[in-house]
Amino acid sequence: MPPIPSPLDIRRLATLRVVADSGSFAAAAETLWLTPSAVSQQMAILERDARAVLFERTARGMRLTECGWALAARAASILAELDLAERELADLACGHRGRLRIGSFPAATAAFVAEALARFHERRPTIGLELTDGELDDHLPRLRTGELDLALVARFGADRPPGDLRHSTLLTDPLLIVVPRGHRLATLGAAALSDLAGEPILGGAPDSSWTSALVAAFRRAGVEARLEPGFRPGDTAALQALVASGQGIAFLPRLAVESLHPALVARPVALAPERQVEVTFVDSVAPPSRTAMLEVLHELTARLPPGGLRAA
Repeated sequence: MPPIPSPLDIRRLATLRVVADSGSFAAAAETLWLTPSAVSQQMAILERDARAVLFERTARGMRLTECGWALAARAASILAELDLAERELADLACGHRGRLRIGSFPAATAAFVAEALARFHERRPTIGLELTDGELDDHLPRLRTGELDLALVARFGADRPPGDLRHSTLLTDPLLIVVPRGHRLATLGAAALSDLAGEPILGGAPDSSWTSALVAAFRRAGVEARLEPGFRPGDTAALQALVASGQGIAFLPRLAVESLHPALVARPVALAPERQVEVTFVDSVAPPSRTAMLEVLHELTARLPPGGLRAA
């Protein structure tokens, strides 16, 4: 059973506190810009609501009873807590306090999200930051349950998760081929998908969006992709090591080749699939901290080369 609301009015408690501090109704009235009769009426109502005698009339005027002093002391604590609550709400509404929980994925975190966190902290040092790396399927449920405030995701094609999510595109991330330096494709400035015919391609689960996008691109070019499902390492560093050892070639997003194995080169491929890197969040009233982080992310990704590549 919920507690019964107190009949005590916060404004009358505030007046009681002034009466206790000033020592009389007249002095309190002067402080509050009220008439003494208005203060007296408020205190009479407070006594009635409190069901206790708060004031004792004497020849010299009025003084607080033991109950009056007890309630005045409590009033001071209540008013202080209320003031604190109002200031906390104001800080949260202005984005000066609170925390921002972010989902990302390793390539984005390494390429620009880590720097975004540092820049955000410089601008809003009182906002706590939390970061979790994962995949799209990891982040979507946590967005909907409120465990994440925003998530960076990468996807191929136009398919987006249904529901009450909004998406803000940060950049287009093309797939590049990664080959050993002595490979025949290493000297090409740019390759065509037909140049890759017969080459064993490592990485990618058979049912992944990466595989589907790659197979579709090869078929549009009139070539069958030779995928090697037996080689599916857990991260891009391991995949690069396999390519360096001569097991095959690999497609990697541009963001993932910012740290490239020294024995490898990365080359663009005409008509290769591209993935969209987006910020996804629940479609709701945007807290200032989320808006501020979106601004930082767009600032940093606007500086990245549009599909370009560092010199090998």
